[in-house]
Amino acid sequence: MTQLIPHQVRTRIAFHVSQLVEHANALTGVQRARGTGHILSLELGDRMERITAAFATLTEIHHLAHQNNATAEFLELVTGAGLPDLKPLGLEASDLPSWAHLHPETGFQVMVRVVGTASDEDDLAVAGDYPFWVNVTRPITFRSLTEQEKSSIAQAVLDEFHDRQGIAVLDDFNITVELPTAQPISDDDQPDTTHLVASVGCDW
Repeated sequence: MTQLIPHQVRTRIAFHVSQLVEHANALTGVQRARGTGHILSLELGDRMERITAAFATLTEIHHLAHQNNATAEFLELVTGAGLPDLKPLGLEASDLPSWAHLHPETGFQVMVRVVGTASDEDDLAVAGDYPFWVNVTRPITFRSLTEQEKSSIAQAVLDEFHDRQGIAVLDDFNITVELPTAQPISDDDQPDTTHLVASVGCDW
C-alpha cells in the first residue's frame, strides 16, 4: 500500500501520541492511588496545557492529511501508536478534536454547507461550512453507498446540525451535506432502516 504520509511526519505523529500516552499513564496512576475526585482533577489541570498542545499539533497534521486524502492513514497511525482514551481520566469529550472521535475503519468527516442570504438579523452568521465527524456501524465504500445509506448519513448529520445551530428563517438557506469525496447527499425524509450511523459530532 502506498504511503501518503512521509516518514518525518509519521515520526512527529508517533512522538506526540507518545506524549499523550505518558500523560494518560500518569493520570491512571493518580486515579488508582487517589480515585476519580479532586486530586485527579488537579493533576489533569496541571497537564492540560501540554495535552492540548499535543492534540493541536496532531490536529494540524490531520488537517494536512485530510487535504491529501490521507485521513484513513493518519487514523491508522495514531491508533497504531497507541492513542489513549483520556475521557475516563477526566478529559471532557468537548476538549477532543473531531478526528479523535473517529474510528480508523468506520469513521470519516463530512461537511454541512449552508448557502444563502439571511433576511433575519439572527441568521447573519449562519451561512458557511460546518464540519462533522461520523462513525458508522460497518466499513463502507463511498462509491457503493445506496441511496438509503446516503440518506441515513445525511439525516443523522442534519439532525445534529439543527440541534446545534438555530436558524430563524430556514427558507433563506440551501443546506447540503458533502461526503469526503465532495459528493452531496440528502435526506429523503423516510424513516431510517439501514442502522448505518453509530454516532455523529463536531468540535464547534
